[in-house]
Amino acid sequence: SQIVGISRFANLRSLCVHGCRLTRMDVDPMLRACGDSLRDLNLSSNRLARLEGLPVLRNLRTLDVTNNAIVSLDGVDLGAPKLSRLIARYNRIRSLHALTIPRADGQPWSLAHLDIR
Repeated sequence: SQIVGISRFANLRSLCVHGCRLTRMDVDPMLRACGDSLRDLNLSSNRLARLEGLPVLRNLRTLDVTNNAIVSLDGVDLGAPKLSRLIARYNRIRSLHALTIPRADGQPWSLAHLDIR
């Protein structure tokens, strides 16, 4: 499944696609139009295996990927420089290595809240 038709909403600030059977974030190019405005993205209870497409979401502050099949946070350092809240409960995350290395863009981490229970 994919996120479709979002490009018409260039000023979208919050998006919830909870339980939509998504297998990929498909952020790029689907959410490219609202990459500057989107602040909160809820992708909980889908079938995501990895984080991808975050470079497009320049102002994202909260990402909720609770209850997916994510095993690694790899990719979180590639974008979303303003991400301050990452909720990744009930996944299969085995390593926090991606959070221990410098961000790919050289910016400091903004992350203030991490929930990986």
